[in-house]
Amino acid sequence: MSTEPRFRIPLPPNGEWTEADLDALRADVPYRTEIVDGNLIVSPRPSLWHNDVIRVVANALVAAAPPGLWAYLESEIRWSNGEYVRHSLAPDVLVAPRHLRDERQRYAPPDLVQLVVEVESPSSTNMDRETKPLRYAELGIRSMWRIEDGPKLVEYRLTRESGAEIVQTVTTGTFTTEVPFRVTLDLDILR
Repeated sequence: MSTEPRFRIPLPPNGEWTEADLDALRADVPYRTEIVDGNLIVSPRPSLWHNDVIRVVANALVAAAPPGLWAYLESEIRWSNGEYVRHSLAPDVLVAPRHLRDERQRYAPPDLVQLVVEVESPSSTNMDRETKPLRYAELGIRSMWRIEDGPKLVEYRLTRESGAEIVQTVTTGTFTTEVPFRVTLDLDILR
């Protein structure tokens, strides 16, 4: 007896995933989807711990943010090669101007993103440690946090010239940074 898959992901017509392909797919597939270099990245839905961490982090960022900035949960950053969207990344949390929310924007342009936060899952380890820091650096986003179970928070400074540089790693107690603004996070509540 054969088992039919519950969801089928069709191949894109030209061999590379585009913004339109991604938007059409999301209506039918209950997974997290992103595009990197025209390739589709599919991830399972996050765990309850993962969701709790992103809520705590977003709340701390909203409380500390200067007027005009906001912390968005699981929102997209999209950018193109000039012809069509070749990349669509969805960090767990991103900080960008609040006017994007007020204008009902569907995604954040990379030049407006101040910080990205990735909460690592077993299925996202390589992407969160290797691929995403470099991609975000290429976009000119200057700061990234990666949070692992434990908890462990790794703060990166990102530049187009040097890529991703780890500036601090905190595993217990309080994490404080000045970039993109002063914020303090109690890591012990993330356990």
